[in-house]
Amino acid sequence: MKILNLVMCTLAWLFCSTAFAEAPREIKIGGGGASCKQIFGSIQDNFERETGIHLAINTTTPVQGLIELNNGSADIVASPLPFSSMVKGAARNGVIIDSGLFTVRNVGKSNVLVFVHKSNKVAGLSKKQLQDIFSGKVRNWKQVGGDNQQIVVVWGVSTRGRMSSS
Repeated sequence: MKILNLVMCTLAWLFCSTAFAEAPREIKIGGGGASCKQIFGSIQDNFERETGIHLAINTTTPVQGLIELNNGSADIVASPLPFSSMVKGAARNGVIIDSGLFTVRNVGKSNVLVFVHKSNKVAGLSKKQLQDIFSGKVRNWKQVGGDNQQIVVVWGVSTRGRMSSS
């Protein structure tokens, strides 16, 4: 409930504190799929009913969301990545972002849960090992102390991106 209230207050502040002549009919939200769905998807129905403003949620990647925010085709971006990583990612895509043009606010956090079958000999994984697994650098359990078996990573449907090593 705290996150819902914080997100709704953040949206209200965003649009009350800007120079709109009239209230917007739509707020375009872009960025990482899981972030968009967890933060904004969870409040969408209530927000739209209470305000009459449509939340147009376009899930892409955090970097693509920032590029869209920069070019004016998004109003808000949701991301689990640090802003600096998104700016670097945009630069790798040939888009230079003036980070001074944007305000970054943390409105919520999510957890990533990693499940390993109990028959797996690996007792624990470090953050670095998890990054290597999810980035594709490590593809076999033997590389992290387990049996010589392929690692199968299963992503949720709203998670289009990959973990960043930055």
